[in-house]
Amino acid sequence: MLSVKQLLWGVPVVGAVGVGIGVDHLFAAANAKQDLKPAVNLPITRVVLLNSGVGYFSRSGEIEDDARVDLTFPETDINDLLKSMVLEDFGKGRISAVSYDSREPIARTLSSFAINLNNNPTFSGIVSQMRGERIEVQVSATAANQPGKLTGTIVGVEKQKVPAGTTTTDVDVLNMWCAEGVRAIKFGDIQSLKFTNPMIESEFRRALDVLALSHDSQKKAVQLHFAGQGKRRVQVGYVVEAPIWKTSYRLLLAEKEKPYLQGWAMVENPTDEDWSNVKMALVSGRPISFKMDLYNPLYINRPTVEPELFASLRPVTYQGGFDKNKDGLALEDRLREEARTGGGSGGFGGRGAAPGRPPAAKGAPSEKYDEAKKSVVANDPDARFAKDTAAELARRMNTGTVGSSATVGSLGDFFQYTIDHPVSLNRQKSALLPIIGKDIEGTKVSIYNPSVQSKHPLLGLRMKNTSGAHLNQGPITVFEGSTYAGDTRVLDVQPNEERLLSYAIDLGTEVDPKAGAGKQQITSVKAVRGIVTTVTKGASSSSSWTPRSRSRTRPTCSASRPS
Repeated sequence: MLSVKQLLWGVPVVGAVGVGIGVDHLFAAANAKQDLKPAVNLPITRVVLLNSGVGYFSRSGEIEDDARVDLTFPETDINDLLKSMVLEDFGKGRISAVSYDSREPIARTLSSFAINLNNNPTFSGIVSQMRGERIEVQVSATAANQPGKLTGTIVGVEKQKVPAGTTTTDVDVLNMWCAEGVRAIKFGDIQSLKFTNPMIESEFRRALDVLALSHDSQKKAVQLHFAGQGKRRVQVGYVVEAPIWKTSYRLLLAEKEKPYLQGWAMVENPTDEDWSNVKMALVSGRPISFKMDLYNPLYINRPTVEPELFASLRPVTYQGGFDKNKDGLALEDRLREEARTGGGSGGFGGRGAAPGRPPAAKGAPSEKYDEAKKSVVANDPDARFAKDTAAELARRMNTGTVGSSATVGSLGDFFQYTIDHPVSLNRQKSALLPIIGKDIEGTKVSIYNPSVQSKHPLLGLRMKNTSGAHLNQGPITVFEGSTYAGDTRVLDVQPNEERLLSYAIDLGTEVDPKAGAGKQQITSVKAVRGIVTTVTKGASSSSSWTPRSRSRTRPTCSASRPS
């Protein structure tokens, strides 16, 4: 059974009554200590691209003790990130928090920090906001009657008039409370100023980070906070929108040789980050993927209900007189009767206002055949790098970091091409990666279909996919020897599946089509004991084709019915 600590992701909980401000300071002090440490960079180490318009990206690296990782994403990817992000800490650490930018305007966000950097504040304007805070000031050596370094508390900022030639000018002066009393320092004499409160330092840095990110309004910052001890490896994975990867093939045909199929995958890096020596896999399959708005705050309308107990309480008034009235009722009897019938001017069950009802909810070919085959080293899925990468991708994710886990199953057929070497691809660049290089079984044929070409058949190949890999749909460029022979296209082909490919018109063969009599109807009539029975049957037309070949290499002829 999961412990409460695991269920809460290891976030410390402080409980107190009436000391909310103290709790806030506890959290702020802890975060300030961590925020002052430089952020750790986690580069992309694994990329898995799919045919459904998404890609799985994994970042990993080494951290030490408590650490923070800063990431930036396009705003359009935030929903996918929130839906799919998985965090792993392999050194018995834990995830203390994941924070991300809100949709608040930049001015409102900046005003929420202890130092407000809105409207491009001056040096003196920044310092004046921090009255009462302790600071360390380094003063220039040319400053009159001032030591080189001062430590004290900000009292305020004022303007003083100082002589400037024949006139005066206003200068900003910092008033500080120091050990020896109040000192006035001109801002022009200050070389450096540092806040001794780590919380203020943290707020200043975070406000500057917000300003930097605001230069690109389409980018949002995500911060990952890891808590633990010692050096250890951490990893974060997520699924975001990515271009689908595409395939194209080259088919080399030669006499007395098996057809050679070469396949290339086209991948793209549309991000603003370089991919350096990443492990890559290409999945031929279309898992179900959708978008969901998790970024925007969602609210629902709730009904307002007034408690009936308080809604029915009204002030009670009594009439005077203890004698029997003209109806002969005593006071006690009359009050009892009023309570039963709802009479009287008030009281429980009187004519007071009824409880309000709650409102309703709103709801390039090579010169030689052998050289063409040897010029490109195709992807080898049995290579050690590929096997290690495939095993890593298939390994179950470490879910103990967050204290809960879920098991899912794969749906549909898919094939994974694991690239057998690290891939490097710069930002906004595309690449061709060789994924198939195999001899396959195939026989040259002439394919005749009168609806496509009535006089000549098409040159083609009866192909059997013996490459051992799933062939993703894509174009095929055919070469005979070292000469371009034509283009064709193939749909998805499973291993050991056969397909016909046509890539050129067979001008060496002519076909003499002879049509039959066409469709006919035969009607038979039968009369038995005055009952006439008529039966009509349809006879299909028949056609014959006589091929005449002028080619020295006559391929096998295959007929295809008109569609």
